[in-house]
Amino acid sequence: MSSVAARNNYVEATNDKKKSRTGAVDRSAVTCYFCDKTGHFKSECPEKAQWEAAKVAKAAGAHSARLAAKTDKAFTIFEDAVTGAW
Repeated sequence: MSSVAARNNYVEATNDKKKSRTGAVDRSAVTCYFCDKTGHFKSECPEKAQWEAAKVAKAAGAHSARLAAKTDKAFTIFEDAVTGAW
C-alpha cells in the first residue's frame, strides 16, 4: 500500500470517528442532572439558570447589607467624634 493510500485510509477513519462523536443527540433520551427532567442537558437547564440568577441576586443583596452596616457604623463613630460624644 502506498503512503498516500495509507494516509487517505487514516483520514477516513479519523473523520468517521469525529462524525460519530459530533452526531445529533436524541434530546428525548437525555436527562438533566439538575432538575431530573428529560429533554435538555444541565448546562441548558432553565431551572438552573433561574437558581443561579437568584443566588447572584441574594449574594449582591447580602454584600449591599454588609456595606450599609459598615457605612452606618463608620458614620456613627465619625459623628460621635465630631460632637464629642465619644
